[in-house]
Amino acid sequence: MKARDLLRNGIVDRIIAERPDAAVEPQEFARRVAQVLEREIVLLLNMDPVERLVLRRERYRRLGQL
Repeated sequence: MKARDLLRNGIVDRIIAERPDAAVEPQEFARRVAQVLEREIVLLLNMDPVERLVLRRERYRRLGQL
């Protein structure tokens, strides 16, 4: 399964670009990962806990259907 498949199926929220490959530019890739994680954590912390739980359950259901 490719990253775009995971995104389309709602298993992941974002695809972090590897330009051209994370192994070629590990520090820059790690910086991009950190930026995305920070944004996603802030979004989750600002979300209603009940809504967060509902979304988590939906994601696990989708994962079980693949």
